Amino acid sequence: MALLLAASVLLSGCGQSYPPLPHALAALRAGDYDDFQTAKQDSDAEIKGAIQPGDDLCLASGADFFKYGVQYALGRLDEKTLFQLPEEERLLFALKVAAHDPQIPPDHFLQQAPIQQALGKGEKLPDRCKAGMANALLRDSGYIGRTNESRFEVLKGWIADLQGRYGDKLDARMDKAVAHLDGLGYSAKWPSPVE
Repeated sequence: MALLLAASVLLSGCGQSYPPLPHALAALRAGDYDDFQTAKQDSDAEIKGAIQPGDDLCLASGADFFKYGVQYALGRLDEKTLFQLPEEERLLFALKVAAHDPQIPPDHFLQQAPIQQALGKGEKLPDRCKAGMANALLRDSGYIGRTNESRFEVLKGWIADLQGRYGDKLDARMDKAVAHLDGLGYSAKWPSPVE
């Protein structure tokens, strides 16, 4: 059993393909800005298959919201200087942006989608949208679940690795990192739960 576990850990790095958000987080963990750009290009490619401005917003699926949310999150991480910060500070920023489900920005066109209006403002979903919404939900194909599982895996693994290295000194190191980030104009908090 131990041999199988060791083999799976070794193989997990070989050819592992994450969705764009966890891929970007893994690149941030490694301090690899070029690899982050690859994840960003993958996100842009996914957007081409998502609902577009001018489409019937009754057909917006959860995956559409999620993909645009990922694109927004990656835009917030796209600062080369972040990738040059110490690992603890990179983790804090990663948690600030990606410890929760990605959200679309307030001015995004999907804010006008009937499902968003129904959820956000307590309005009823128009009858004309109900059949389209059911079909849109079927199109998700587990995208959100796969992305969240991988996002959780990257962030929790990163935290566990630092905990293993620093033990009971981790909180003090992270508090120092929070103070340094604040001095650079970034705000962050520790601890930050991964949802």
